[in-house]
Amino acid sequence: MSHDNVLTKEIATQFLDDEDSVDLADFVAIDDEAAEVLAAREGDLSLHGLTSLSDAAAESLGKHRGQLSLQGLKSLSDAAVVSLGKHEGTLTLDRIENFVHLDAPAARLLLRTDDISDLLNDVATIDDTAAEVLAAREGDLSLHGLTSLSNAAAESLSKHKGQLSLRGLKNLSDAAVESLIKHEGTLALGQFENFVHLDVLAARLLLAIDPEADDVTDAIVTIDDEAADVLAESEGDLFLWGPTNMSDVTIEILSRHKGPLGLNGLTSLSIAAADSLGKHKGDLWLNGLTDLNVDAAIALAKHEGTIYLNGLTTLTDAVVEALAKHEGEIGLKSFRPEDFPNVPTVAVESVRQQTETLRKMAFVEEHATELAWEVARQMDSYLLISNAADGISEIYCAQANAGEFCEFEDDWSSHMDGEPYEDGEDDEDE
Repeated sequence: MSHDNVLTKEIATQFLDDEDSVDLADFVAIDDEAAEVLAAREGDLSLHGLTSLSDAAAESLGKHRGQLSLQGLKSLSDAAVVSLGKHEGTLTLDRIENFVHLDAPAARLLLRTDDISDLLNDVATIDDTAAEVLAAREGDLSLHGLTSLSNAAAESLSKHKGQLSLRGLKNLSDAAVESLIKHEGTLALGQFENFVHLDVLAARLLLAIDPEADDVTDAIVTIDDEAADVLAESEGDLFLWGPTNMSDVTIEILSRHKGPLGLNGLTSLSIAAADSLGKHKGDLWLNGLTDLNVDAAIALAKHEGTIYLNGLTTLTDAVVEALAKHEGEIGLKSFRPEDFPNVPTVAVESVRQQTETLRKMAFVEEHATELAWEVARQMDSYLLISNAADGISEIYCAQANAGEFCEFEDDWSSHMDGEPYEDGEDDEDE
């Protein structure tokens, strides 16, 4: 190594006398005496050119007060890790090897860094003592790089207060699952093996994780009836996107859930299953269905709440007539004017008799108004439908034989009795 690249005591002293005369970042190595001189200085030290650090230099720099930048380091000895872990100011490190396989001293050092979030995600393995150190930290813990976790480590991490993200885990022992279920903060997991064939224990863990991470349920292939019981008794939303086929018994159990229920993975529905879901209380997602027979439609029409059937690609007159009796909204996103050029005669007649029929079918496709126009043209009347796109409920009025659509939000009920929506009426006045 060229002597010009080494930060000596003389250069360090020169820096203290005139900071502008020396750029500390130019040096790739530092003498022990130079480290001792610089450590006594209060204020920032930018030494991110250093690629190595002796134990003595690390001990000196560990006593420095202020911001210390050492981003060029690739690895540290165990002694150097302990020394720098005592640093009381802001410490900047990059991805050093010590952070890949984490022990307790490395965990303490990692917690001293100012870029802890990114560095935590680089951790590939963690020993039990390191897990105990990290669990004591207040704030989020994101350990996406972990693919396995010992029972003791899981027990320690379960005591962490705050968000705990372990999306890289592939599987867990029953003991580890039991521990993580006890975690009191937000828990995020990925699609790991315990969720493929869902039993009671895995179901309890599923209910403990972040409800926003609905992609986790994509991993589910089967659900046993005991697990279904656990899920059905849960509060809030229950979205199970993974299973493509479930027994009538399992569906009957899940239908007892009080609240939104999502079963978008289902690709077929027996009459018995439809009958069970028709008794469900809360919004229902069945977007995986591409076809629906009339008997299933009759059963689903008894459901209380919104039903989403956005995957349907066929819709017969008989099915429309059955669904028209549903008292809530129905989502039929798949239909576009080119897929549905001729609105079924019975649908038009139903609308003529009961204007609400297709309004209750909440078309959320961008072509909703075009389809509304087609229906309005055929029935020579007015049609109101609800467009729930982007979560905003808007009411559209399609007037027969007119080239414009009018949009209004309030007091639209008078138009449902056949009263014309006059040109020039102001939305706000409505």
